Amino acid sequence: MVVVKSKTKKALNAFNVAEDPIGTKWTYQTKGWMEESLGVIWFQLVFIPHIGERRP
Repeated sequence: MVVVKSKTKKALNAFNVAEDPIGTKWTYQTKGWMEESLGVIWFQLVFIPHIGERRP
């Protein structure tokens, strides 16, 4: 997950999001770092789908 510092989604236009690695999630936040709400999104959309079904 890539977090861009911005107040609006327009900031993502400055990046070539079409050429990112498969599965990359883009978002923006006014301070440019992870907050609790983004952490929940990351957990649901990035972490959980990639942990697999096998547990040690």
